[in-house]
This record gives sequence, structure tokens and C-alpha cells, in this order.
Amino acid sequence: ATSLEYTVSYASEEVAGLILSKEATNYSNYLNREAFIYRAHMNPETGDIIGEPFLIFRGIISKGSVSDNTLQSSKVVWNLTSHWGDFVRIQGRMTSDSAHRALSVTGEPDVDALIRPEYAQDTGFMHAEQSINIMAIYQAMETRYKMKKRGGLAGLLGGKKLVEYEVEVDREVDLQFNLSSKYLPVVYGVQKVDSIPIFADTLRSDSSTIYVAHALCEGEIGGIYDIHIDDASTVCVDKADYDVRAGGGETIEIVCNGRADRGDVLAGSTYTTGVPLYWDQVQYAGDFWGYNWGWYNTYFDVTNNAQGAQGIQHEETYTFTSPIDTDLVIH
Repeated sequence: ATSLEYTVSYASEEVAGLILSKEATNYSNYLNREAFIYRAHMNPETGDIIGEPFLIFRGIISKGSVSDNTLQSSKVVWNLTSHWGDFVRIQGRMTSDSAHRALSVTGEPDVDALIRPEYAQDTGFMHAEQSINIMAIYQAMETRYKMKKRGGLAGLLGGKKLVEYEVEVDREVDLQFNLSSKYLPVVYGVQKVDSIPIFADTLRSDSSTIYVAHALCEGEIGGIYDIHIDDASTVCVDKADYDVRAGGGETIEIVCNGRADRGDVLAGSTYTTGVPLYWDQVQYAGDFWGYNWGWYNTYFDVTNNAQGAQGIQHEETYTFTSPIDTDLVIH
């Protein structure tokens, strides 16, 4: 009939070790602890150990699970990974606005659940899980043919010839962007990583101009050494590849620069912008407003160079003209 306060505790340390906070310091918090497995040779008659036990495995406890059976005993399973597990596992942030800002059911950030306090106001992943379907119109040159009256005596006799000419026509393309959240990898050494789109839309005044923001990885990197388009590298692989693709041509879609076998990497260029970076608010074709990330009203220096030793650096740009005109800005 009256308010009573109870304190409930779980007696099984093996199970409690799976649900404790990572900040807990008592012995039952086994996750992420080092694990060593030794092998020893024993005398089957006396049970004495022959020589010294030797190490056959060193790693960390990555996770654990509990299986309860009401008719039998419970089973606890611990999973181990090698000491390289921290280097190869996917970690970092999720490109999801709700996960990144730890949004509660009211839409407000949960300060206690944030990885870093500044993420509460970081809306960079606000459009990272949207699906966009836009019909864009662009202009292309089309070859047509017509009959033209020949000159001279042949023309008087009714002779004609087939003439080829170029006309500009409008074409439509259905642009579909199905964005979904993914984990941002942490890069160690030199790795090939995929790009994760987190924003896509067309310019409101020109549907043939598309703006896409991609997230590459978690944290800082030293630079971008190469960019692959349709599985073709932007830096030529070797001399044979350089002789074929560096000069371009009608049959070459992805033109390459430099040579990877000589250690050449991409080099970015500087650019100037007509509006302050990150502060210009632009209305796109959709029903939302987005912040300019340095593309709108931006003038690029297209003197791309593959001789730089540092790769494309922070706030530098790189321009492609094939297979489609593309201006990249790296942050």
C-alpha cells in the first residue's frame, strides 16, 4: 500500500560481464580484455608438465553470448579474435542521422549516448537515408542526315547527295538515388575504400547539374592517392597502360595520368569560390534546404597533376572530363 524501493542485482558474474558498462573496472568485465592460450605437454602417467608451456594464441575477447535452457544448464560462449582484430574490424560512425546524433523518440539528441558532444549539432547525415527520384533533362548533339541538291550540271539533271549535320536535342534521364546508412571504415596504411553517398540532388535551376556528397572514412587521412571509376584507376598502372590511356582518344573512357609503378599519385589543385565555403544556403529541387559544401558558384583549376607525392589534400579539388564532367572537392 505504500511506496517501497528495491535494489535488484544479478548474481551470475559470467552473464553480468556481458551487460556491464564498458567503463566498469571490476574483474567480471571481460570484453576487450586480452586472452592468451598456451599449450603444454604432460606426462600421461605422472601428470607433470614437460618443459614450459608455449603460447599458441594471443588476442582479445570480442564478444560473448548467453543461451538459457530451462531444462538444462545455461551456456555462455566467448568469442576471441587475434590481436589484429582492432585493425581489420569495421568501426567508426554510422552514416545515419539518428545514430550519429543519438536522437531520442522526441527527436532531441541524447547527450549521454553521444560518441562526442559536438555530434549533437552535426546534421551532416540528415539526408543520408533518403530516396530521390528525379527526371533530369540535358542537351546532347545528335547526328542527322538530309538530301541536298548537288551543284553544277548534276544538280540541273536532278542529282542529290546525302549531307550529314549536327543538331542539339533534349534528352531525359531518370536519376534514382537510394541512399542507405553504412559504417564508415577506419583507414590504416594505404587502403582502397568505397565512397558512401550521404547527399544527392540536382540544382534547382538546372536539373542536369547534380551535387553528391560522399563520406569516405572515419577520422583524418594523409591524402587521396588514386580514384577508381568503373574499376579503372585514374593513375596509370604501368608504362603499357600509360601508352594506351594517357593520350585519351575516342575509345578511351577513363584517361589516366602518371604511372603507379613509378610511385606517382594524384595531386589536387586549388580553387576559388564565389561564396563563403560551408555558409551559403542553397535551395535544391527537393522540399528541403541544404548548405553549400563548396560546389555552388565555384571556379576550378583543372590543371590536374599526377606527380605530387602527397595525394589530394584537404580543401583541394580534382576535375574529370571523362566519362562525364565532374568536379571534386575533398574535405
